[in-house]
Amino acid sequence: MDLTTKARVKELATHGSTANDDWFDQVIAGVSAAIEAKLERYVEVASRTERFRANGIRRIFFLMGSPISSISGVTNGGSTLDTDAYRIHPEVEGAVEFLSPPSDIWDGGLEITYTGGMAADTAALIAAYPDLALAAEKEVLSLWQRKGQLAEVVSESYSGSTLAITKSMAWLPETLETIERYRLP
Repeated sequence: MDLTTKARVKELATHGSTANDDWFDQVIAGVSAAIEAKLERYVEVASRTERFRANGIRRIFFLMGSPISSISGVTNGGSTLDTDAYRIHPEVEGAVEFLSPPSDIWDGGLEITYTGGMAADTAALIAAYPDLALAAEKEVLSLWQRKGQLAEVVSESYSGSTLAITKSMAWLPETLETIERYRLP
């Protein structure tokens, strides 16, 4: 799911032409995917199943689709657990808490099927997390300004000699700050 729209990016860029629409579409999708990966959580609300290895000690499991809307089922080693054996943690976002630790059944492991994520679509994400959408927009605009450059060349001088060093482009500092606010523990 894209974290912003082409219209919003083009408005910030004061770029009304449609000549580069394909570029914007590709870069918005790429930046959105990269931010989602850096967040280490799912952005789009969807039903999904996550698998864990239970060790008989651990009682809290973090799901990547947070916030969690609902849990539709939990199995441990293929056996379905009663709904009174677990709950969505009331104080820790993205966490499922088991009232007693799931046993260390390795065959099939612990599977939690749930619905969760930050937003149902791009419009909902922009409304609920405007700073995250703006971070994506700034990243796209940064790439637009450096279009055609794959890396930045930095010159260093040592004893009268100049050495050119190529370094890859990095995240904008404000994007990293925004991402850190929404990363799960």
